[in-house]
Amino acid sequence: MQMRDGISFGSYHFLWLILSLPFNVLIDLIYFLLKRFYRCESPKDYSIPRNAIVYSYHRDLINTLASAETFRAEMQPGPGKGAYLGYHGFFSYVGSLTFWRQSMQCFRYDRRKPKKPFAQIIEWLTHRDGWLFLRTDGGGAYGKVNGSLIKMSLLTGRPLVASRQISDRNITINSHQIPLPGAKISCYWSRPISADELKESKDPLALLQKTIDELAGNAGKVQYVKSEITSGMSLQRSQTR
Repeated sequence: MQMRDGISFGSYHFLWLILSLPFNVLIDLIYFLLKRFYRCESPKDYSIPRNAIVYSYHRDLINTLASAETFRAEMQPGPGKGAYLGYHGFFSYVGSLTFWRQSMQCFRYDRRKPKKPFAQIIEWLTHRDGWLFLRTDGGGAYGKVNGSLIKMSLLTGRPLVASRQISDRNITINSHQIPLPGAKISCYWSRPISADELKESKDPLALLQKTIDELAGNAGKVQYVKSEITSGMSLQRSQTR
């Protein structure tokens, strides 16, 4: 039986799934209570390449959950259109209920399989159509791009797109942004970086790091501002190219 996220029910680790359920319900309840204060918009002036690997930071996770409906509309989820990357384990299951309700597709690698996680990801990218969204600093130093992105792009020929979901009023807990009531959450997207551009770059890792950091570090350097979500204020959009 296939679940709403496109994964067969039998593939899930049932113990971790059950243990994560109370946390998922709590997170989803908080999201349900807060989303009524937000206004969402999905501009149509820019679309992510269908076969892109979209990389973001783990520190933006709460902002992504808070803007789940707008994020869903921007990424155009659905069968054959793309998925976000997860794994079969407790911490990856926590917070996934919100995306599950949005019918966002997911690809989860499984550490119990003989094939290594990276090989499972490459296999998915090679044989499936659609984008893949992942947290490049998951399991590593927060705010640092993982060099495996370069290998993913070169092995599959897929372009890379940087993405950030950033709140203008927040507190930071364990390097993660927690948006405050009345905050504006902006979804930023970079230009696509092709596999050929990575090959020609003298330092492709530095290129990817600079691209994602510029999305938040300097508004004048942002390639695209996809959408904004505001609470209690009129919606404003900004875009620089």
